[in-house]
Amino acid sequence: MNDLLVRLCNIGDIRKFLALSPGGLQSIPWGKGQEIHIWYYTGKSILRAELEKYSYWLDESENKRFQTRVRPLDRAEFISSHLFLRKVLSLYTGTSPGNIVFSHHPSGKPFILLPSEQHFFFSMSRSAGAIAVGVSRSLEMGIDLERIDEDMPWKEMASSHFPPGEAEMFESHHDPLGTFYRY
Repeated sequence: MNDLLVRLCNIGDIRKFLALSPGGLQSIPWGKGQEIHIWYYTGKSILRAELEKYSYWLDESENKRFQTRVRPLDRAEFISSHLFLRKVLSLYTGTSPGNIVFSHHPSGKPFILLPSEQHFFFSMSRSAGAIAVGVSRSLEMGIDLERIDEDMPWKEMASSHFPPGEAEMFESHHDPLGTFYRY
């Protein structure tokens, strides 16, 4: 069995991170085995004034989805997460964040169009102001962030979204809510 190496990259200041000049990622070399890089940010969303500086990075689809967000906080989190994703991916591709072209698998999962010699998987999630992006050259993976809400009707969600055996599993655990969120 191959060992899995996970590298965590905590971004303390999203403004400085977005302002980094484009280029290939030289400081974090890929290992020979299975490896996942997780980039995360847990601070404030990008400010509206700063948004205009980077808005040209977004494609038409992202701009349309941005426009459907009604609440200012949802709009700020959406734009911050997509700019963050594009910046992370630009470090691996060596291209400008605005030149990254997304496409989608039939399942809806996004991928980026790359020259044949470049290949990697990525996943992004955001929740309650936090953003995480996972990147791997060898493993298809997903990343998920959730704010734990003690009042969420998790039993109803479990019974409607999981097969019966799995839904009952949560209730039999000593920490049903925690198990639900980890599942």
